[in-house]
Amino acid sequence: MEVYTQQLVAFDTLVFSSLSCYPSVKDVCLLVVLTSSPPASNVTRLGHNTKHLLHRLLVNSSTITSDEGSGGLGILFVCNMDKSLPRSNDMVLYHDFLLEFFRDPVRSQQYCLCGDTYASAAFECLQLLTW
Repeated sequence: MEVYTQQLVAFDTLVFSSLSCYPSVKDVCLLVVLTSSPPASNVTRLGHNTKHLLHRLLVNSSTITSDEGSGGLGILFVCNMDKSLPRSNDMVLYHDFLLEFFRDPVRSQQYCLCGDTYASAAFECLQLLTW
């Protein structure tokens, strides 16, 4: 168990280091919520629409650029929402580790996917749709 804990701490340190290159906590949370919300069976069908929605919601933000940059977490790539590349087992594991991180309030702190985070993301989407 001690080795697992050490590896978890190392992973969390790496994630926080990458999160420092993103422009805002709110935008990171929105990115994670929208890329992790659809069930796996619907990702192929909804992937392109979700990526388009993210670009519209984050139009004045460099979040997507930060995510796709060398210091980013690669959340959009890992989700492989456009299905241009096959998902490897390593990508699936990395995606699962990221979600585990973001769902744990102790580990992810202000980046935690909690009820408030989901409500905020829903509100952002609603504002875009009704504007």
